[in-house]
Amino acid sequence: MEKHTPGPWHITADYNYQHITDETATRTLATLDRVDEQDDANAALIAAAPELLAALVAVVEAFDTPHYLYDACLKARAAIAKAQP
Repeated sequence: MEKHTPGPWHITADYNYQHITDETATRTLATLDRVDEQDDANAALIAAAPELLAALVAVVEAFDTPHYLYDACLKARAAIAKAQP
């Protein structure tokens, strides 16, 4: 029962701004100034939010069912990589 816009989310950028959009780019979820590298990192973190949430849920569930831990860690690593530019 998600209340947020489902992922994946994407970053589109122009000279002054970065826009976080849904998968079809029909909905802008956030607009950020594009001043420096910190803004790029913030956009990457925001865009990775749905995957980060899913990875954390998977890790928590894996601890309840240990043989799923490896798959959960793979999801978590992929989400972390997406969140870091």
